[in-house]
Amino acid sequence: MLNSNSLFFLAFLISVLFIEVSDVQAQRSCVPISYQDLPYWSANFVFTGIVVKFTADKQSVLTAQQSTVTDTYIPVHNLVNFTVEKNYRGTIGKTIEIISSFNFKEGERYFIYALPYKDGKIYQLDDGECGKMPILLKDAKDDIEYAEEIAAGKLGTRIYGSVTQSILGTSQQIFPLAGIEVTIKSKKNMFSTRTDDNGKYVFKNVPTGEYEITAQVPQGMHEKEFTPNWVSGRIKSYTVFVGKGFEANNFITLGSSKKPKPYYYHSASYYFQFSAQSSIAGKLIDFDGKIPPQQYVWLIPIINGKAHLDSYIQYLWTNPSDGTFVFKDIPKGEYTIVINRYNCHSNNHPEYGRNFFSGTSEEKNVETITVGENQNIEIKDFRLSPPLKERLFSGVVLSANNTPLANATVFLIASSQKNPNECFFVNLETKTDELGRFRLKGYESYEYKIRAYIQPNEQSSSRLFSKTLEIPANGSVESIELIVNPNY
Repeated sequence: MLNSNSLFFLAFLISVLFIEVSDVQAQRSCVPISYQDLPYWSANFVFTGIVVKFTADKQSVLTAQQSTVTDTYIPVHNLVNFTVEKNYRGTIGKTIEIISSFNFKEGERYFIYALPYKDGKIYQLDDGECGKMPILLKDAKDDIEYAEEIAAGKLGTRIYGSVTQSILGTSQQIFPLAGIEVTIKSKKNMFSTRTDDNGKYVFKNVPTGEYEITAQVPQGMHEKEFTPNWVSGRIKSYTVFVGKGFEANNFITLGSSKKPKPYYYHSASYYFQFSAQSSIAGKLIDFDGKIPPQQYVWLIPIINGKAHLDSYIQYLWTNPSDGTFVFKDIPKGEYTIVINRYNCHSNNHPEYGRNFFSGTSEEKNVETITVGENQNIEIKDFRLSPPLKERLFSGVVLSANNTPLANATVFLIASSQKNPNECFFVNLETKTDELGRFRLKGYESYEYKIRAYIQPNEQSSSRLFSKTLEIPANGSVESIELIVNPNY
């Protein structure tokens, strides 16, 4: 996931295949393979056969001999001639020639999905840059089963997915859960099955309808909810649809004579993920009890009684409307929560200095949050200290001969460069007036450095700088002299 909140982990997928009831000529394309229904209905020809002749593309031999590797995909058109042993879809004769970017072995039996392209030739489905390897007949059990079902007049619909456990330590790990009961229920039907050793489940030949999917909750676990980090409630759908329906995105104007376009939904999927890990929910409030501007909150481990600010577990935004936050999938341990962990002038509301839970700027007064397994902990409100007081820095920028420099750039940077992303790259700068004077604003308790430069031309390499001066952590500072010198 897809970094913590900026990179959310996508552990579920609702996928349906829209196939038009009226048959159309397919076009050659990269098709993401999910279950056997997708390649079957994407292909114009589905058959099993034995390779009687394989002719390698000269380009494939040339590519293999090249000593350099580039990012440019070079199409490879190998010719594969088959004797057809059993035809499942499309009208073909006893022999067929297809084009594939993969190598085939003469005398070997394969299960083939293929379709015509606009050049009139027949291509293996999913050949090319995003290709799927040829399927040996001995490995095509599921493909044969599906094709035989369709040949026997069965529906061919599928609802499938998996049930897994998520464990978040130094990295996230996913483990299959076997033997978990999964149930699908519509207004007319209800079916149940159990997951296999790989945590997978499948319902076959499901009657048309909308189905609610539920899974047995393993003891000592809870289902993960995949939501934005400041949104409460579930966004993951419990329902899927299979069978004969209408195009989902076909909007028709009210009063129009146009009819919905018929589609057949051959499959749908749902992925359950459970966790035995815990969550911490809280609310950030200002010193006066009101909701503060949106803040980053950091979950920090406490080890041997000390908060390890560099070893955060998660960080996320508070809800801008009510200040709430939820840390999810937290391993057992001791933690605290902090905003502005390095106590520096950040880009996000710098008037709020470092605050530990619950409302102290002193690390020695940090309140510990103890987390066990499978707990949903709600902590008391995290009340912030009053905003920091502003302070001013003013002075003049001079040349080496003490002449005031107009239009010079004066900028502040954080004194500590420990974490550049949070503290260092902050846009705190101004231009001097015609007398070389400047004025900048900062906040109490933050340590700054100040520096100036002039740029004689458009090339940044032409900049002439002053020395960098340290500014104390408290109080306004006046009469600062920044001397620009070619030697600095």
